Amino acid sequence: MLWTLLLLSLWLPQAATPQPTRILMKDGTSYLLKEPPQFKGGRIVFTTVDGSVLSVKQDDVQSIGMAPKPTSTPSYDIEDSRALGAITRDERNRAGKTAEIAPKPTHKPAATPKKRARTPTPTPKPKT
Repeated sequence: MLWTLLLLSLWLPQAATPQPTRILMKDGTSYLLKEPPQFKGGRIVFTTVDGSVLSVKQDDVQSIGMAPKPTSTPSYDIEDSRALGAITRDERNRAGKTAEIAPKPTHKPAATPKKRARTPTPTPKPKT
């Protein structure tokens, strides 16, 4: 019982930490919010992380949601032969080199001609 309470007291503060909310405007502007926005009379009122209070029309907002978590760059095992292509590509990108890529074919391959049905040729009668 005591262990359960101890684990619960350690877990609750972590579960209660809110994720930052993000508002994305139709013009591409993005705001990170301290707290969830309030909807009042066709407008959205919110406080940004830097402390400024803003009010915008609901029609100007594209989406409201959680801020995306940054994705980590994958680390490849240099001993894994299946990752060699990705490792080489990363090394090329770091060095600023570009890989030569074969150009696309400029012409379409010719279609295979269709075989015509054989027409029977009459055989001449043998001479006697």
